[in-house]
Amino acid sequence: MKRIIGYKYLRADGSSINDEHGRVKYTRRWQTIPGNGAYVGATWDGLCAGGVGEIIAELECREDLPVDAPDGVTCYRDVRVVRWLEPPTAEPQRVYYAALAEPQRVYNAALAESQRVYNAATAEPQRVYCAAMAEPQRVYYAATAEAFISMMRGCKPAKRGGKP
Repeated sequence: MKRIIGYKYLRADGSSINDEHGRVKYTRRWQTIPGNGAYVGATWDGLCAGGVGEIIAELECREDLPVDAPDGVTCYRDVRVVRWLEPPTAEPQRVYYAALAEPQRVYNAALAESQRVYNAATAEPQRVYCAAMAEPQRVYYAATAEAFISMMRGCKPAKRGGKP
């Protein structure tokens, strides 16, 4: 039988962050989780989908449930804690975003410049197109309005308080 391992953020006392089906205290013994079961993350997004707690539990899981869960999350009826983990600090995220700052600035500048060049290149063709379409559109709308007015002249007014 293959071993299924997943991760879940919990409160400092080892209980679930959310208490929609009653707060569950996770332990090293196998336990059956009520409601939709334990929402267990298999990815970073899945781990953080239900909120961020003070500790992370590495869970052994069995009997996955057919529940509509967020991406990276699987629900399990029975789980047990294999070990407790300290959550990562904000430092790796700060370093990651700091490393992205300059490439993002260069990308944004290049995107703005390409948009400026595109707008400049298409301004005259757009002006010519709009000028060429102005008269046909005026004629179309005038003819449509005249046809509507003509149609309305042929309608009989409805009787008050009854059927037409």
